[in-house]
Order: sequence, then structure tokens, then C-alpha cells
Amino acid sequence: MRNTITQSKTLHPELASQSSFLIKATQPLGVPAKRVLLMLIAQINPKQQNNSLELTILADDYRRLTGVTGGMAYEDLKAGAKELRQTDLEFKDDRWTAVTGIIERFKYEEGEAELKATFPKELKPHLFNLVKKGYAQMLLSDVMTMRSMHSIRVFELLMMWKETGLYIVDVTQFREVLAIEDKYLAFSDLRKYVIEKSIGEINEKSRYTASYKLIKKGRKVSKIHFHFKIKDEFSPGLIAKNKSDKKDEEATAAAVAAIMAGFTDEEKLDMKEREELEKHGQGRIFEHEP
Repeated sequence: MRNTITQSKTLHPELASQSSFLIKATQPLGVPAKRVLLMLIAQINPKQQNNSLELTILADDYRRLTGVTGGMAYEDLKAGAKELRQTDLEFKDDRWTAVTGIIERFKYEEGEAELKATFPKELKPHLFNLVKKGYAQMLLSDVMTMRSMHSIRVFELLMMWKETGLYIVDVTQFREVLAIEDKYLAFSDLRKYVIEKSIGEINEKSRYTASYKLIKKGRKVSKIHFHFKIKDEFSPGLIAKNKSDKKDEEATAAAVAAIMAGFTDEEKLDMKEREELEKHGQGRIFEHEP
């Protein structure tokens, strides 16, 4: 059962905004540290240009958002912040791998049950003044009760593609982003303990429902297609039916064109390749529905 989260005065609308580049960076973190990171990010308005602010989060908010009881909430804040301070974040492109700490410094006062932190300059372009950059947003209430770091990370990746409801990823890249290159080496284990567990938590605890398809080349799974959409009870409204068949066709064509415009050339090529594989019997598609 998904928890009902009330609004906090200390958080901006409990909405974490971050660049797609940051989401795709390798983040070898535990769940408490990831929760602390998301709460800190939620303090920032993506249009905000002043990036020198010290950010504050409260144990009461952590307790309310996660369901953690008693003094454990404050202990999680401190332990999570320490892990963030000691963990390196890796950004990769075609040529370079850049390494930076996740938070620059933090402080806490035992009697106040609050924590203050600042981000290093290397991360600030991915958190502040994001209007002209590609970025994704997610409600804290969708992820803060998730118990698996993999579930949280998969959900973040999906949120980059909210407009299309489709996220396509190479298996090798998927392992890198989730920092599990040396874990779940058998694909059956990756599927059971990472993919299916993440899909299960997303469907149970977020406003979204998700499924996946495995794309094979020969005997080896090469890509994962994640499909997702917001649950009906959280939909802002249903699209009214058109009165004529002609209008229906025009609306459908326009919707398809809009969706395709959101794909990169690489993803369009991937879909074309998939169609060819199916047409000639050279590829195999395995589906999993919730």
C-alpha cells in the first residue's frame, strides 16, 4: 500500500529536479544516503541561480517521508550525509571520466535534529539554473519508501522519459549506471534481483505502473525496454473521444509524431533494428507485464 505523504513547509513541493547527466552518473550509495541526497536536491528550485546556499533538511521530514520511526531518522540523516561526503560520483562521456564528491560539507546539531549541507561546484550546474538544460523531476513521495537502491535508481532513469513512457537501455550500460558491473553476473540473477524487484517496488509504491521487455540478439539479452505510465487514479484527466473517425486518425498520427520527436536518432535506429529482427526472425523479444 502506498503511503500518503503530507506537504512539508521545509521542502519545495517535495520535488527533486536534477540534470539527466547527473541521473545517469554512477552512484554507489546505500538507501539512507540516497534518500538524504534527494531531500537535499528537493530544497532547490530548478530555476534558482544562487547556488551558494546552505541546504537544510529535518529528521521530522525524513521520518514522515520514509516511515522510519524514533531516533533512527536522525541517525539515518547523519549516516547518509557521511556516506555522501565520502563517496565519489563518476561522470562518463566518450573520452573522460570525471570524479567528484557528492556533497562538499555538512553539519548537524544534536538537539535540533536537522542537517545542513552544501554541494561541490562540480555538481551545481546539474542542480541549479536548469531551465535551459535537459533535466528530470520526481516526487519524493514516489521513492522515499522504496527499500531497494536499485528501485530508486531505475525510477530516476524512467523519469527522464516521462514524455514517451519508454526507456531503452543497453544491458552493459544499465549495469554501469546502477554500479553493479561485478554483481549479478548471471543475467537470470540480474533479472530476478534487480529488474523484477525494481518493477515490483515501482508498481507498489509510486504513482506509476511499469513493465519491461528483454531484447535478444542470438542467445544473449542485449537491451532492456522499460514501459511505464502514470496510474489512472493519479492521471490529471482522461482524453475525450473524438466524434469522427477522421479526427481520431489525425489525433493518433499527431500523438505518434510527438512521441517519435522525443527519441534520439540512436533510439529510432534501435526500434528500426528491432522491427527488422522480428521481421526476419533474427531477434527474440521477451515481455514481462506487471
